[in-house]
Amino acid sequence: MLLLLLLPGCSDSTPSGADAAVGSDATHGDAGSGDAPAPPDADAAAGDDGAASDGGGADSVDPCAPRAPTPTRARFAALVAAVNGAADAAARQAKVDAFLAALGDDYPLRDAKGVVIVSDVAQSAVAGSFNNWTPTAMTRLSDTTLFYAELDIGAAEASYKLVQGSEWSRDARNRHVTWDGIPRAGVGAFNSVVPAFGASGAGSAKGRLEVRRVESTALANTRDVFVYLPPGYDAERCTRYPLLLVNDGNESLTRSHFDQVTDATLAAKRAEPLVIAFVALADQNDRLAEYGTVPSSRGAAYVDFLCDTLVPALETRYQLSSDRTARAAIGASLGGLSALNALVSRNDCLSRAGSQSGSFWYEDEALIKRAQSGPLLAVDKIYLDNGSDNRDSTIKMRDVLVARGYSVVHREDLGQGHTWDAWADRFDEALEQLFPRKTSAP
Repeated sequence: MLLLLLLPGCSDSTPSGADAAVGSDATHGDAGSGDAPAPPDADAAAGDDGAASDGGGADSVDPCAPRAPTPTRARFAALVAAVNGAADAAARQAKVDAFLAALGDDYPLRDAKGVVIVSDVAQSAVAGSFNNWTPTAMTRLSDTTLFYAELDIGAAEASYKLVQGSEWSRDARNRHVTWDGIPRAGVGAFNSVVPAFGASGAGSAKGRLEVRRVESTALANTRDVFVYLPPGYDAERCTRYPLLLVNDGNESLTRSHFDQVTDATLAAKRAEPLVIAFVALADQNDRLAEYGTVPSSRGAAYVDFLCDTLVPALETRYQLSSDRTARAAIGASLGGLSALNALVSRNDCLSRAGSQSGSFWYEDEALIKRAQSGPLLAVDKIYLDNGSDNRDSTIKMRDVLVARGYSVVHREDLGQGHTWDAWADRFDEALEQLFPRKTSAP
């Protein structure tokens, strides 16, 4: 196994305007999914009841303190009462429609005693860790289209799927997910998660995953983005985290389990705590086009989607640094080619990138040629690795980047091939190099 750290003696590669605002062309039409709520610290000056704090006195509210858990299960009891009191079927259905429209992120409905799970699909059932994965029929609410399951499972975390006939699927209303543990040759599937009630995550050694649907009008598609939040995220309301964008987001989680690798890397204090956006493809058949680098591909539109649509949408929902030097992209194979293309094409958005077994030979080495002859960029770190696969083109890209004066780390393990297991084995090194742990001054 070989690890090379390649640092130029000096560099004049910082162009003027390198810190230009991200998403300067964000009005091109792409939009994040749904209405973004206020930034996580928008209520930092307010107490739990929304009252403003004067910042003084022993009773003042600490804006950085973890939010107290909010019971939401009572909202369902209020709905049941409203439906039972409605005059007719239309009024009852209107109550249900308004309830579902207002759920937002406050789902599943939770308190210390249990959870309410809902569905608007007829003959739904629910199966999960709380009933030994045995489908249990959900109850219809009066004559409305709403079906529900009230489960007294206590405050502990649980996982589940909705079941209709032979089809098992995650609950699309629930943003909390985890891999379902079933190995598949291609794209994998997820369970929905009922988060533990009352836990801030301060003492947890595991991060958690949320899924968001994000639309691109330029690419004419909508995709899943799985957002990894590091251990302690919910307990650190004033922390702003760096962001890593990962291509092939579904397979990175279901075939390589990069989230588990990240947990272990952070636990070992080898990398800075960070938020990771695992960006799935809307359709696997789009991969060649979206991860390409030549004008005839859709690669430029995909990179613009990352920078002008996805990053701003994530910044409104999560505690992220707005500094471009706190952002990176990474991918494997064609995804690694795309990640380096993002750095070269949108250096106003990113200052770091990683490529695992990158397909730099693709399109007649077009990206290598751009890196060799294009303008010098403001780059903090580039991470490259390979096994016995794609070695020649990776070394060629490495040498070009070093010759231009960039800080490059190259790792190779010739005993590994072009596999998700190999990329998972090296992902910890990528995290450590792209976001090294900050050391406190003595």
